[in-house]
Formats: sequence, C-alpha cells, structure tokens
Amino acid sequence: MRDALKLFEQLEIKYIPCSEIRCRGPMSTCCGKFVQRLIKKHGLPHATIVLRTIVESEGNQAELIADTIGAVSDLVRTHARWVNLGLAFIEAFDKISLAEVRKTAKATGVQPLRDAIMTLLCVELEKILGPSKLPKAPKPVRTKREPKPPRSLTRIPEIEKNIALGVGLLALRAATPGNSQFGRLARARFGVDQIQTSRAMRVARLYADRPEIYRAASWVTLVELSSPKMSSSVRQAIEAKIVTGESVTAPQIRKARGPLKGGSLKRKPDQQAQMAA
Repeated sequence: MRDALKLFEQLEIKYIPCSEIRCRGPMSTCCGKFVQRLIKKHGLPHATIVLRTIVESEGNQAELIADTIGAVSDLVRTHARWVNLGLAFIEAFDKISLAEVRKTAKATGVQPLRDAIMTLLCVELEKILGPSKLPKAPKPVRTKREPKPPRSLTRIPEIEKNIALGVGLLALRAATPGNSQFGRLARARFGVDQIQTSRAMRVARLYADRPEIYRAASWVTLVELSSPKMSSSVRQAIEAKIVTGESVTAPQIRKARGPLKGGSLKRKPDQQAQMAA
C-alpha cells in the first residue's frame, strides 16, 4: 500500500484504517488498498487524476469512498475527451454533488453501485461539457470530375502539338552548331529530354507537311514509322495503307521493319538525338 499512501500524502489526504471509519471526515479515506489496486492496474497518473477530481472539486472532499472512487476511475478511463479538457473537467465537478449522486444511485438498486454512480455522472457531465464523443465530421461531398473528352477529339491536337514541338526543335538544331549546346537549349526552351527530342524531330521531319498521314495514325505509329532503321520502300508501302484508311498499328510496323541489328537497341539517347538530327 506504499504507493497509495505516498499519493495520499502528496494530495494531503489523510489515511484512516477501516477500524476507525467512524472518524473519517473531509480529505480522509479508508480506501488505501482499493487505491493501491487502482495504481497497480491502471498506473499512478490515472489514480492521481481520479483522486484530484474528487478532492479538488468544490464540496466533494468527503466523498473518498470506494464506490465513488471506482466510478470516477471508470469514467476517466472511458471518456477521454472530457478528461483531456484538463481543469475544465475538474471544474465541472464543482457543479455536481458526489454525495447526492451516490444517494440517487443507491436508491435505484442497480448493482454494482459504482456502475450506477458512473452512469449518473455521465448524464450530468454531458449537460456541462457536451457529449463525451463528438460526432464525426461529415464526409466532404465528392464533386464529379468532368468526363475526359473522347480520344477521337484529343488525338489529333496532341499529335499536332508534338509535331509543332519537332518543328521548333529542328529550327533550333539548324541554328545550333554543337550537339551539347543544342541539348542544353532544347531542355531549357522546350523542357524535353533527349528521347522526346529525337522522336519529335524525326516525326516532324517526315510528316509535318503530310496531314493525310499524321491525322490518320497514332503518335506511337508515327514514331515507329519514322525510325531510321525503317527502309524507304517499307515506309512508303505502310504510308500508302494509312492514306487509304487501312488501320496500321505499331506492332505491325515493327514486324514489317524486321528486327533491329546488333547494338542498335543499346544506342544511348544522345546518340539517337544526333542520329535523328
């Protein structure tokens, strides 16, 4: 019972043995063993809050009784929002007579008595401090996203944008003598990497003036079709199919082109850009 007695001393509570219970008055208790069990089960900070709530609230200093202590302990453990209000939590007990609450609880005949006391305390505290658990905030209303326009409307503008980029890069390349300087200027002016630069320049060089081709094909198809490994005869045959409205896919173009020969797959991006230029 050492921890309980030390806590009583800190809070200026006088411990009275059970044999002298008739001598018990305000700021005194016979519940040394009960408080010791409370400390062992829930920790010293918990027991401190429970006893402070009783002895530091106005008019309740004489209510250091096991049933009341147990009820306040249960309340502290299960209603964190109220306890986290700090001083306001203890001040709320200034408006509650623990003696009257215990008397009413005892009259209900509910057992164990501490449960009845706790229930009545919750009713009173909700009047003073509001609900112990705040309602969840309503979920934000989801606004429906604007549907994406169909691909049939966005494909051609995207291709035209990429071809315009390629035309600008070709003009920049013609005005820039060195590859390194061209690469720096392309990144700074257009925000593109070497692979994007190479592809845009290749497609623009072949198809910028041929809307009958680029309007009828996808960008991936145009990139494959403009590959420097594509023979002119095969490219022209595929272009003829596109012009007549026949569907041509990138895998079909790669098949018609044939496998790339040794080393070409490992060509670095800067080498590709130079080759495309």
